[in-house]
Amino acid sequence: MKKIELPCYLVEDLLPLYVDHLVGAETADAIQSHLSQCKNCTLKYQALTSPLKLQSESIPFDDAGGVGFLKKVHRAGVYKMICFAVCCMFLFSAALYLIAFRQHAFDFEVNHLYQLSDGSIYFELLPSKDERLINGISYRDGISEDLSCYEIQMGYSLLSLWQSGGTSLGERSYCFVRTPESASDGTGSLPIYYTQGNSRLLIWDGKTELPAAPEEIEEKAQSVLSPFSICGTSSQPD
Repeated sequence: MKKIELPCYLVEDLLPLYVDHLVGAETADAIQSHLSQCKNCTLKYQALTSPLKLQSESIPFDDAGGVGFLKKVHRAGVYKMICFAVCCMFLFSAALYLIAFRQHAFDFEVNHLYQLSDGSIYFELLPSKDERLINGISYRDGISEDLSCYEIQMGYSLLSLWQSGGTSLGERSYCFVRTPESASDGTGSLPIYYTQGNSRLLIWDGKTELPAAPEEIEEKAQSVLSPFSICGTSSQPD
């Protein structure tokens, strides 16, 4: 039997069926014979039978600008997250400081202000009733930066008040013995102040002559340790 010679257009139409083995044996032989002689149809057949390549392989992605933009967007997102976390930590720390650790000023009254026999000054700072619960304080003293006075700074935090558990420590005062500091202009002694934040309480103006300490105060002063001692209050002596 004479082989059938198929034209190219017909072979092109039959190639998909031929690839899927959906043509008869004679038709398949005719197509195979044609492919052995026709380069153009053979290329089309190879295109149908070759594995499909991924689009990323057949069309290389070379959009450097797009990649750079995506990187910038990613970095911006990371920076925003970091800034947000830092702001939250800062706000939390500030709130914690203001609520728990910021030093508050005592509400003091000056009590038993005398001059001892050795020339030093004795006085007591009596806190308010509520502040007698506090068992932890900050303390600093020294000549002020402008050299105008001698400052005593005492403060407490809400944390120290909470830690006290609401247990009263009883009647008490802070007892001080201070040697007067001479003023830089030689006009007398520096005044003594209690200061804390915006609070300022004059203890002694450095000029007023003080009454001599009674014997019981002289004895009490012997037990006062530097910088101060906590002692029970007593009535004003005559």
